[in-house]
Amino acid sequence: MRRIILFLFAALAVGSVEAASYQKNDGTIVDPIQAATGGPLPYAGNNLEPNAHLKHAVLSGAILIDADLTGADLISASLDGADLQSADLSTAELDKADLTDAILTGADLNSAYLDEAVMERSILSGVTFNNAQMEQANLRLADLTDAKLAYTDLKDAVLIEADLTDAYLYEADLTSADLYSADLTRADFTGATLYETDLGNTELTGAILSLANLSFADFTDASSYSDATWTGAYYVTGDDPTWATGMDPAWRDSVGIVARSSLDSGSPVPEPSTLLLVLFGLALLPRRRRRSV
Repeated sequence: MRRIILFLFAALAVGSVEAASYQKNDGTIVDPIQAATGGPLPYAGNNLEPNAHLKHAVLSGAILIDADLTGADLISASLDGADLQSADLSTAELDKADLTDAILTGADLNSAYLDEAVMERSILSGVTFNNAQMEQANLRLADLTDAKLAYTDLKDAVLIEADLTDAYLYEADLTSADLYSADLTRADFTGATLYETDLGNTELTGAILSLANLSFADFTDASSYSDATWTGAYYVTGDDPTWATGMDPAWRDSVGIVARSSLDSGSPVPEPSTLLLVLFGLALLPRRRRRSV
């Protein structure tokens, strides 16, 4: 009889560990966490709440809609296929986390840490990533429509075939990022760093690249570039981008792309065609004769 009672207590203890909960943004508790496949999620870790310690947590396929995970430690966590719509993950640590095929529509990831995070095919429409750290993040085929990525660090990030329609990337750092075949329709890159960025085969209809640093960027086979805004975009002389066919010096002059002698220099170095026109104009100016004394 005693053994039976001990067994029942042990079974209850295991059941209570597996039935973890999560806190929503309005403070209510969802207990237990549900799985996308139906029924409780077989998760035996800490409850999900602000500042929770969830490193290496296995939360694949978890339904965490409207979850409050502000400042949570989710380093190397498995969140593939998870539903995190409208979740608050601001300042959360998600370095090396797996968010493949996750749904984060409308989520808040302001100032989150996502270095080397895997977000392939994730739905990130309307997500706020302002000031986030996303170096070497994998966002291949991700849906980033209307995402806010101002001041975001995306150095060496992979955004191949990602959809960035209407995304806002004001002064974002995309140094050496790979955006090959990405849809950049109406995306705003004002003041962004596109140094050594691969923009080959991208769609640039209505994109804004004003004041962006284009040094060593690759625009091979980019389409609809004439429909983009380039005013004040620049590159350092000697660090010329690889231009798409038709992006010749005359066209660059006409849209306001300038060459600078250095990053610290505000004075543009004129394109050869512009320089020739200036010299020709100077040659036509009347010369004054010196008056003899």
